[in-house]
Amino acid sequence: MEKAKRNEFSVMSLEQAKLLPLDGKEKDGKFTSLSLKRGLVKDAPTEYVERRVFKNADTEVIVYDLSLPLTIKQAEIMYGESDVLDAIWTSKRIKTDAIKAGKGQGDPIVAIVRKANKGERLSESEKAIALKWFTSATKKEIVK
Repeated sequence: MEKAKRNEFSVMSLEQAKLLPLDGKEKDGKFTSLSLKRGLVKDAPTEYVERRVFKNADTEVIVYDLSLPLTIKQAEIMYGESDVLDAIWTSKRIKTDAIKAGKGQGDPIVAIVRKANKGERLSESEKAIALKWFTSATKKEIVK
């Protein structure tokens, strides 16, 4: 489970979110959406809540708190067994499709290699991963 981190979005109100610059999909030279932002609201042994902030091209800015289960038993109580299985199936399909297509949250090392092969600049976190996992000859090429 990838958890959100405590950040400026953890306490952001709808009014503050409406002031964020649009940075998502571009149409006719203008950004039309706000890519998903999230921040940790609560992370306790029995409760996890994250704030989600986004805007699709055809919506207003959306800000809401999402409670997520920390165990399968919690999930079954919150959603019922059928919804839990549906969520697992949906998530697995999306992740597997993305990995097979070479996109999404697949292997970060593969993503770094693809990015480097295209001549794109790596972020500092990507460089750190590269320095940890690749051979010295490959590291020199990637860090360029």
